[in-house]
Amino acid sequence: MIFLSQILCIYFVVEIVKSAQINRNIIIDGNFDDWLNVQSYSDPQDNIDGTVYQESPWFSALKIPDCHDGTHMGNENIPKHIYNPNVDIVEFKIAHDDKSLYIYFRVADGGIIGKTSVGSGKFDENNPSNPSPGRFYVITSINLDMNEQTGYWLSEGGYYPTAPGLDGNFELEFYNGTYNQNYYLNHAGNSTNELNYTKEQNRQNQFILGTNFYSYYTQYIYWDHRPTENEIKKCLFGFYELPSPNNNNFICFSQDDAPGPFNGILSYAQSEKGNELEIRAPFQGFLLNKNTGEPTLQLGMTVNISLTLETSPEYSLPQEWCSDSAPTIQYTLSLVSLQYLSCFTSRKALNLDYNGFLLSKVNYTKQSSYFQETIDIDFGFNHNPKRQLNLDDTHRQMSLETLQKYASLFDGFIINIGKEYFEQNRDRIQTYLTSIPDNKLKMILIRDVQQEQT
Repeated sequence: MIFLSQILCIYFVVEIVKSAQINRNIIIDGNFDDWLNVQSYSDPQDNIDGTVYQESPWFSALKIPDCHDGTHMGNENIPKHIYNPNVDIVEFKIAHDDKSLYIYFRVADGGIIGKTSVGSGKFDENNPSNPSPGRFYVITSINLDMNEQTGYWLSEGGYYPTAPGLDGNFELEFYNGTYNQNYYLNHAGNSTNELNYTKEQNRQNQFILGTNFYSYYTQYIYWDHRPTENEIKKCLFGFYELPSPNNNNFICFSQDDAPGPFNGILSYAQSEKGNELEIRAPFQGFLLNKNTGEPTLQLGMTVNISLTLETSPEYSLPQEWCSDSAPTIQYTLSLVSLQYLSCFTSRKALNLDYNGFLLSKVNYTKQSSYFQETIDIDFGFNHNPKRQLNLDDTHRQMSLETLQKYASLFDGFIINIGKEYFEQNRDRIQTYLTSIPDNKLKMILIRDVQQEQT
């Protein structure tokens, strides 16, 4: 076994703790083998008869056609069934690493994600055979603050089953037979003045969380490098460099069917058949939370995620706009659990290491949502030799029953294990740690490893 100085995280932690971990194995290359071990979610497969339905947990009495039109809007409206295999989601997956969110879509066999018609004139419902430039959207909507009072209802955009509190999106747009652009959306505000305020704040690298009616949102392409001169010239509403410390990061406000292509910070790849697609969306595209100054999306957060595919009428039956939204998933961007740390002897001194480990600022002089929701557990590492098993924040002896009660109250556990205690009590430690639910965040530190053992 390899040790670092006096604190480390050990590789066989995964045998004890089975909570979801950061996935650094996904490469956006169109080869989907790296998704095999990621949890899969299903969405019903539609049929041409329109007899497949979904329900929203917020309006469970309503039966919503799986694939449907985009003209009906409102929480209690029932949209009309529209059939289009290109948007018919049947499977999806969500993953993350230290810096990005990853999304996987699979549609029904025969469907092609991003398929659009090619033409020069606007779609004419009275003469649909005339070639027209089709549009297709791959949409990820996120409740970033887990507050149902901010953001918009999904149904306000014509998407069902509905969900509340969606503050931001990232999207791909395909237009007129090809990829066109990728961008982020900030849904905040209920008027033109509030929309202009949001746009001004976005230029300052600030993301706004607030009440919103769907149509009032900013749409911006984000680059982590200077884009090409051709892209800059095509920016419709100005081109802006973000302020320090984000120098050399840029945004350009956009709109649907803008004169792309724009190759922003999002990346994607498709399968050869076209019915599978994967996306990488860096957290930084959601800017900084205006209220906290912290990244709007970062490790340790729990969010609600809703996925949608939407397309214009050309390939739909009947020929109308058509979309399919998958069930909303609560997802935790868990902290890395397999990583070595250097040693300090006190929690205060660990401050710098926690900063690097959590990839976020830890300051004990101000509130930290992460540390408010975690608790320390000590195994054989305590100033009181009579208290070998200790819940540090409660300063009480820990039994298995006590730990199980506290496990429901906290989202994260910082677990300190004395080296000698660990070597002598592995089975006992495993019994305790497996009693913590798999969806909780766990960081294990082996303490008091001597320098000569590194």
